[in-house]
Amino acid sequence: NISPVYLKYIYDFVSELDPYHPLMMCTTAGDKYLNCADIFSPHPYLNPVISDGKRILAVPVDRVRTYLQSITKSNRTDKVVGFTGQFFSYKFSNILADYPTWEELESSSWSAAVQGSRFHFPYAYHDLGDRPHIYEGYRYFNQSFMALEILLLSNRKHPVKTVDPENMIDTLLAEDN
Repeated sequence: NISPVYLKYIYDFVSELDPYHPLMMCTTAGDKYLNCADIFSPHPYLNPVISDGKRILAVPVDRVRTYLQSITKSNRTDKVVGFTGQFFSYKFSNILADYPTWEELESSSWSAAVQGSRFHFPYAYHDLGDRPHIYEGYRYFNQSFMALEILLLSNRKHPVKTVDPENMIDTLLAEDN
């Protein structure tokens, strides 16, 4: 909830000092701060908790789409959108908190890629050492994105109709050659 007016002032100040210095912002309110940075990395942390023996996501995976689309739908070609997934646990502030599972990380990461994410920013990278399956999964994403780079960065993307009453499916159809 930092003032966009203040951040715009900081952005203009840094841009005037060094016009070749891109500024990155990690926020879930990209539309609010669109004029305050060049690169956006939304962080829709899932915040899984275990309560009464049930696993609950404080932020559902489909929220990834919402946060990225707030930037991609602006059609601002001067802005780059990425994704900051949750690789850590909030146990330091909530005893019920847990690490995301591989499936949760996988779902949110692919959703981000489909929504136009150009990079993955592994905030709290040190936590990957505590969860080898997430570390290996993150390597898998980097290799997959590298292999699919031409399609993911393609400007020839087409809408896909899906039967999805709960609006939980993200799709991408990109033309190649």
